[in-house]
Amino acid sequence: MNGTSVRLLVISGLLLVVFGLTLWTRGGLTRDDVLMPVRPLNELPQSLGNWQGEEVELDPRIATATGAEELVNRRYVAPALLPVTLHCAVHVNPETAVIHTPIHCYRGQAYQMLDERRVVIASSGDAAVEASFSTWQQGGRKVRVLYWFQWGEYTFFDRLDLGAVRVRMRGLKQWPAVIKVLLETPATDDEEADERRLVEVGKQTFDWLVVNSGLPKPAAE
Repeated sequence: MNGTSVRLLVISGLLLVVFGLTLWTRGGLTRDDVLMPVRPLNELPQSLGNWQGEEVELDPRIATATGAEELVNRRYVAPALLPVTLHCAVHVNPETAVIHTPIHCYRGQAYQMLDERRVVIASSGDAAVEASFSTWQQGGRKVRVLYWFQWGEYTFFDRLDLGAVRVRMRGLKQWPAVIKVLLETPATDDEEADERRLVEVGKQTFDWLVVNSGLPKPAAE
């Protein structure tokens, strides 16, 4: 075998590796490759405790751009309380999920993040999830946001977290789907009340996911 043939074989091998990595990280995963939730996301109840939900139509172009396999977009209201919007999505590939964080989506709409901290949401059982609670402002509009990515028994918030979780999941024969939960409510001068609204709807959503998804349950560390 001459030098040219060897170089062609090496180049072909590298191209196959790059192609394989691209499929793995960008779009190679399908519903058949991952553990999907047992019940579809659109079965999430319209009634969550005292909160009553209504569907919020999402621009089809935006829905497609999320890369989500399943998607729920709702507005929940409760007596004498400000509304909470819920965006919940199932992704077969974590790489398509992690690019849709508030850092990307809210900053892309000219919002500025004023603060951010972590809170723990405990289910009615033994599961718990860590969530990001943040405040965003765009001109005279200010909102509070609560979100997390749920990947089996782990949670993540950005690409750095995702890399660490992926290392911990090495050896699994099949990955679970990623579930994104994002809630938003108008900000008031009472930050604690704003947080309570988000956590209340977030907990009801998390409880339903734990019971009905059939996926491994996360636990806050």
